[in-house]
Amino acid sequence: MNKLNDELPPVQYEQLNHTAEDKEFFGEYFQRNFFWQYGAGQSFGESSLAHKNYFISDYDTNFTPIKMLPIVGRIWVKIADTFQIDPLTKVGRCYLLGQTKDMDGPWHPDTDEDNVRTIVYYPCNNRRQHHQGTSFRFDDGEEETTPYWQDHAVSFDGRLIHRGLSTTSNDNMRVALVFQCIHLDLKTRFMLDETCGNDDRLDNIISKMVPR
Repeated sequence: MNKLNDELPPVQYEQLNHTAEDKEFFGEYFQRNFFWQYGAGQSFGESSLAHKNYFISDYDTNFTPIKMLPIVGRIWVKIADTFQIDPLTKVGRCYLLGQTKDMDGPWHPDTDEDNVRTIVYYPCNNRRQHHQGTSFRFDDGEEETTPYWQDHAVSFDGRLIHRGLSTTSNDNMRVALVFQCIHLDLKTRFMLDETCGNDDRLDNIISKMVPR
């Protein structure tokens, strides 16, 4: 059984330890093989326009949903093992988040529900440290930022106020693979079953796809 939020730190940051070959592949694959939308969907709570600050991708260039890509399934299994989560745990949404230079996201939570977490995986090379990580704001006003290092992931309480930071690069987007609204107390029959993309959100607002 999964540990619940009251048994976990609000923020966990871990390396997944993929092979060097995998990481080299990820660095190119997640930059070049997806369609991108701008302003897709809305976020929870007061930050109703949060996703106006991001590019979102739900499909690769073959129009395969991200959650159905074998490589994403492999990454999810590695994440589940690293953070000691049952891989059949219900995941609400799975999509790519992209940010260009100076495109910092706004502060927002993902949910107001107990026992829900979000996990953000950083797939791309960042040797020159252009890409920034994710910032968190706690109830006492303190802030913490986890860095963007390739093959690292951050897991956090979905109620925690946070924002994705951008990049200083003029050449590449800051790309993150997001597993959002992970219900620690719920399981599905199959891995990533009942998981949707950003285009399946409740508001059904879909903007024009913009290939890179």
